[in-house]
Amino acid sequence: MAGATDSWGVPRPGRSGSERKQSPSIKSPDLYGVHNSTICTQRGAKLFRIFCVRLWLISVLLVSALVSTVSRSAVASELSASSGLEWQRTDQANPGYTTRGGDFISVLGGEIKLKGRLLNRSKAEVRLGGEANFYSEFQDNNNQRYFARIRSSAGRTSLQLKYEFIPKRLYFPSSTGDATYSRHLAGVQLSQELSEDWEASFAYEVRLEDFVQIHDHRDNRTNILELELEYESGRLLRPCMGFEWRNRKAEDDNYDFRAQRIAFSLRSQIAPRLGLELGYQVGDRRYLTPHLENSNFGRIDARSALRAKATIKILKILDLLLGYERREKDSSREEEERSYRVNTFTVGSRLTL
Repeated sequence: MAGATDSWGVPRPGRSGSERKQSPSIKSPDLYGVHNSTICTQRGAKLFRIFCVRLWLISVLLVSALVSTVSRSAVASELSASSGLEWQRTDQANPGYTTRGGDFISVLGGEIKLKGRLLNRSKAEVRLGGEANFYSEFQDNNNQRYFARIRSSAGRTSLQLKYEFIPKRLYFPSSTGDATYSRHLAGVQLSQELSEDWEASFAYEVRLEDFVQIHDHRDNRTNILELELEYESGRLLRPCMGFEWRNRKAEDDNYDFRAQRIAFSLRSQIAPRLGLELGYQVGDRRYLTPHLENSNFGRIDARSALRAKATIKILKILDLLLGYERREKDSSREEEERSYRVNTFTVGSRLTL
């Protein structure tokens, strides 16, 4: 029986099939166990219910965290929902493994965002939300993603802290049942406006995964570096190009992992409450196994994906400062003077230290 694969379709090295406890009454060698459409439908419905409950709990936590994070004198928040469709194709070039082919992915997400000013008058933004992905062919890759992001900006520079949690489940037609593992991602992103239209950002992230139930890999660590360049021409078009590099080392030194990916996206605010995003990405990844003759074990030539996503701002939950947006527009001169005073204070503080 073939080994377990990751979200890119790469067979993961690890314990052989004979080392796993399997039921002697297995009737199908299908790794994903998705021949029964009823079972797949039930799993999808259960995943959707769990996703909605967790997203609601996250929203409640965000409102409670508002008091300690953002000044009460200038807070506005909004609730948005997003839906999208992605088509991806993975071309696999390993002897003994078939080409994986294409798959359609339905995306459903929600987010609550609060923005205002901190006590030092710098802009702040807090976002909590989640996203669920449903695969048409490989239901084994169905997943939920929950994230929290805090962003603070002063002048043309902004700093963002982010955390993501992804619970995963793999379906094995064996007596051991379904295997689960969790994925945690934490990172920091620094963005700088180069001009009125151009913005560049650099991000460093660390991803931890626990595969102990699958093939004895515990706490695999992946280092991720991202570079992104964005051009904004008004609110209508926002072309964006990014490059991503990943490196992962298994705890037991079984293999090393490299991946590169280039992504292009086009974002447009076609209405005050409606945004549209089109994206395309292509990448290459491989497993490096020095202890084997084939050092390119697990290599995938390319993975390409085309994604369309629409986001709708449903409503503003609260606005603690009456006329907050109107006052922001009407007091441009006051804002410039305030920004100058803040920048002067920041420079003075650094010189003192």
